[in-house]
Amino acid sequence: MKSGFSKHTPELALLSVSFIWGTTFPLSKYVIESVPVFTYMAIRFFIASALLYPFARRRLALATAYDYKVSAMIGLALCGAFAFSNLGISYTTASKTAVVNGLYAVLTPFFYFLIYRAPIKRSAVIASVMAFVGMGMLGVDFSAGFDWDFGVTLVMISAVFTALQIVGVGRFAVLIDPLVLTFFQTFVSTVCCALIAVFTESWPETISFKIWAAIIFMAIFATVVAYFVQCRVQQYISHTVSAVIISTESVFGAVLAWLFLDETLTLIMLTGCVLLVAAMLIAQIDPGGDANRPTRQTGDNHE
Repeated sequence: MKSGFSKHTPELALLSVSFIWGTTFPLSKYVIESVPVFTYMAIRFFIASALLYPFARRRLALATAYDYKVSAMIGLALCGAFAFSNLGISYTTASKTAVVNGLYAVLTPFFYFLIYRAPIKRSAVIASVMAFVGMGMLGVDFSAGFDWDFGVTLVMISAVFTALQIVGVGRFAVLIDPLVLTFFQTFVSTVCCALIAVFTESWPETISFKIWAAIIFMAIFATVVAYFVQCRVQQYISHTVSAVIISTESVFGAVLAWLFLDETLTLIMLTGCVLLVAAMLIAQIDPGGDANRPTRQTGDNHE
C-alpha cells in the first residue's frame, strides 16, 4: 500500500521538512532586510524552478491539461501563503506572526470538510487545536499582550492560503506526478512574484554574498527538496496529519534560536513544544485517509 515506504517513513520525511522550514524564519527575515519581498521571492522560486525543470521536463510532456490547471491553482495558494506571510512580518512582530500563521493547523481539516464534504474526525479536531495553542505558546509574549494590527490581518490571510495549499496537495498528490506538482507550484510562484516585483519594487543596488547564499540555500532545501517531499508523502498521510506535523516547524525554530542565537526558551515555550509533539501523536490516532480523495485508478480519466 505504501510502495516500499516503511510504516512511519512518510511522517518522518515530513518532519524533516518541518525542520528545514524551521531554519528559514531567521534567514528570510535577514534577506528581507536587504532585498524587497517580492524580488526575494521571485529569485528564490526562479532558482527552484530552474533546478527542477531538467528533472521534470519529460514528465511535464506527459502531464494533462487537468494536471496543469490543478497544479497552477495549488501554486497560486503557495504564492499567496508566502506573499502575505512575508508582507505581514513587515508590519507586525515575529511573535504575532508565529501565533496567527499557526491558524493553518486548525483551518486545514475544516477546509477539507467544506470543500470536499469529508467527515472531520474527533482526533483531528483535538490535534489541530492543540497544535494552534502550542504555536501560540511558542510565539506570543504574554507580558506584552496581543494588539491587532494590519500585519496580523495579512498573516491571517497567509494562514488561509497555507491551509488551502496543504488541502490541495493532500487531495491531488495521488493523481499528479510529484515532480510536476512541485515544479508548477514553484513556476507559478515565480511568475506571480516577478510580475508584482517589476511593477512595485526596485532591484537592490547590491546583493551581498551572504544574502545570495541564504537565498540559494532556501531555494534548494526549503523549496525544491521540501515541497517535493511534501507532494510525495502526502500521497500516504492525511491532510490533518500533514498540517500538524508541518506545524512543528515552530518547535524547531524556537529550539534552534535558543541553541544558536542565545534567545530565551521559557517554561511556557517548552510547554508549547510539548503540546505540539502531543498534537502530532494524537493526529496519528485513527488518521485514516483523506475521505473522498480520488485514487490513481479513478483519476485516469479526470479531465
